[in-house]
Amino acid sequence: GVSHGGAGDDLDLPSSLIVILDMDRRAWAKSVAAGGPSAPDVTESLLVFIRAFFLLHGGNQVTVIAAHPGGGEILYQSPRAIGGSAPEGAGKE
Repeated sequence: GVSHGGAGDDLDLPSSLIVILDMDRRAWAKSVAAGGPSAPDVTESLLVFIRAFFLLHGGNQVTVIAAHPGGGEILYQSPRAIGGSAPEGAGKE
């Protein structure tokens, strides 16, 4: 049967979170001009969220990617757990 999170279930599996930050300076300038948050404000809030995500399960994984007009780059990627394996298809080019 399907389990729905009752006591004793083995559903406490680690999760992966991928965050893509849009780092277009013009978009951030428009956000601030309209009374919205700045890039540093959002980054600070994001760090709080990521820390909480890590606290939910010791095996949780996070990748943070910056997207900008010239491309993108990985800013942070969680190290794999010792003895852990990559998700199926990871690392294939």
